[in-house]
Amino acid sequence: MRPTPVQPVQGRRGRRAWPWAAGALTLAVVAAAVTGLVRAATYSGEALPGTRIVGSDVAGRKGPDLERRVLAVVAARLARPVTVIAGDGRLTVTPSAVLGVDGVRTAAAARHAGRGSLWTQAAALLLPLPPTRQVQPLLTVKPEGLAALALRLGAFATPPRDAAVLLAGTTPRAVPGRAGIVPDATQLLARLKQAVLTGSSPVTVAMRPAAPALGLAQAMAAVAEVERLLAAPVQLRVGGIASGALAPSELAKALRIEPAGTRFTTRLEPAALWPSLRERIGRFRSKGMDARFAIRGDAVRVVPAVVGLDVAPGTAASVVLAAMQAPARVAALQVVPVPASLSTADALELGITRKIASYTTQMGSSSTNRIQNVHLMADFIDGTLVRPGDTFSFNKVVGPRTAARGFLVGQALFGSVAVASIGGGVCQTATTLFNDAFNLGLPILSRWNHSTYIDHYPVGRDATVSWGGPDLVFRNDLESGLLIRASYTQQTLTFTVYGSPTGRRVVATTGPRTNIVPPVTHYALDLNAAPGSVQLSPGSGASGFDVTVSRKVFEHGKLLRADSFRSHYLDVGPTKIFGPGQVVPRPYIVIPKENV
Repeated sequence: MRPTPVQPVQGRRGRRAWPWAAGALTLAVVAAAVTGLVRAATYSGEALPGTRIVGSDVAGRKGPDLERRVLAVVAARLARPVTVIAGDGRLTVTPSAVLGVDGVRTAAAARHAGRGSLWTQAAALLLPLPPTRQVQPLLTVKPEGLAALALRLGAFATPPRDAAVLLAGTTPRAVPGRAGIVPDATQLLARLKQAVLTGSSPVTVAMRPAAPALGLAQAMAAVAEVERLLAAPVQLRVGGIASGALAPSELAKALRIEPAGTRFTTRLEPAALWPSLRERIGRFRSKGMDARFAIRGDAVRVVPAVVGLDVAPGTAASVVLAAMQAPARVAALQVVPVPASLSTADALELGITRKIASYTTQMGSSSTNRIQNVHLMADFIDGTLVRPGDTFSFNKVVGPRTAARGFLVGQALFGSVAVASIGGGVCQTATTLFNDAFNLGLPILSRWNHSTYIDHYPVGRDATVSWGGPDLVFRNDLESGLLIRASYTQQTLTFTVYGSPTGRRVVATTGPRTNIVPPVTHYALDLNAAPGSVQLSPGSGASGFDVTVSRKVFEHGKLLRADSFRSHYLDVGPTKIFGPGQVVPRPYIVIPKENV
């Protein structure tokens, strides 16, 4: 058989299409496919054309650049205010306070958008207009921001009210709760996210009913429980010995009925129960005593601690409550030892055996009030223990100098002016103690001199303190503890420090007075004075000066530390004191209000 000859294909207008035309078409398709594949390879790791994040084109971006673009476009959306309507309320919310964006995961979603097989990507890239791929950003929730928004929406809500149990005497009564109406928090979050994605505003959040966590049924159950608890007295036994009973009225005073999730709980308040309990068990209790230090001459001995006996109020309350829940209604209490705050062993370990420093200052021409203040501060400090490595703070130990704590009106220095002030005399107490610490070679962490020199203190070795201001602070760097004892008369104040022999020697040198400033007229604004008034404080006429006291501390013959204490004293010329409402020449000091 002969082969059938190939016939040319009749084309349009009578032309014939030869077989090579089909080959050309195939080559064109192949070329297009290759082109598509090349373009697909070109976009490797990048967002494909047509990829958008909340309406913004991110095509061709990759890596950190893509993440930055994602964060920027989403941040712009999050910054747009959205109006939220809940019930009859309306408020404006900035979504960025509640929502954030996971830039890394959103960028990864943008890179993968439209990426099927390589051939699918190639075919899509050959289209005249690439398909649009909207990638939703992955929004995150800020819990604190959501809680703040819920709090704001709470102004439009009627919160539910839990049922309650009231106790009048020994009779409990249930109070019904009430349902509320609150915004739907789940819907709120979903609609706020949708507003960010679509740019829509306002959004409406439905109000939903909210049941109370504790209803009448729970309250009635608690009433029944309280009636059982207060049905009869509780008998007390201490160490097996009968010790009276607690009446239902006494138990009721200490009984607390409290919500706990979806039920009520009961407990006994130890502080409220203790007065009644103490009357019944008093004969079984004995007061303990801390170890203390007895001083005879320069020597110190430790007086042993005494262990006390008692029933812990908290433990007793738990035992009594358990007895109220038991059929027998008997509370078996145990007396336990109460260790001392400072045990004998702890006191001995401090190594306080003898006097190691003592310093005395003179009261001078002090008023009765000032002397009283000095004595009171000395009493606060007397008996203070400073353990090895610990610091002593004058303000922390003495506390605020107020009338409520027994301090009287004395005098305090403001610049070069002595004015009436509650607690006057505090600086004598600080100066006396500073010199003990100085002579012991202790590290002085904070010390301030008086504004003017007071001649009954050593030059450059005074110390001033004020509540909320300058403080006297030193550290015990000795191996032994320090015991500070105070003694005083109407003319003197003494602080004596006890510890172990230190092996230290302190060499102090007071330098010359420098920067001598002759007395001049000063000015002050007294906020306590009458408006428009002018008074003159003559001053002592003493010059101002600077002085430095150097200290070398030797321990067992070796130099331990060398430090210095610089003091700057103002001159004490006359001071014109103006009341409020006047122009005061500069420079001037301000005498604050309510210093008395």
